[in-house]
Amino acid sequence: MLFSLFAPLLGESTLQRPYIRQFAAEAFAYLLRKAKGEKLTEVVRYALQPLRNSPSSEDSVEGLSIFFVEAVKVSHETAFCKMVDADQIEACN
Repeated sequence: MLFSLFAPLLGESTLQRPYIRQFAAEAFAYLLRKAKGEKLTEVVRYALQPLRNSPSSEDSVEGLSIFFVEAVKVSHETAFCKMVDADQIEACN
């Protein structure tokens, strides 16, 4: 799973600098926003599994927190484009 490659950058098993955790969380959150259905559920379960199994470091929890916050962020432009009529959708693309 792709998340297993990002997890160390979020601070799961290694100590990472805050700016690396932030960038990794933003980058993978973009991919998470593109996931749908069962794949989305699978990634979220996989991401939360280390927190359930054992006590995690503060860095790991912070990395996952940033990841999930970034995943639910929506830019104002994107929100606006979702509210416009279907005939105006070309302006958003």
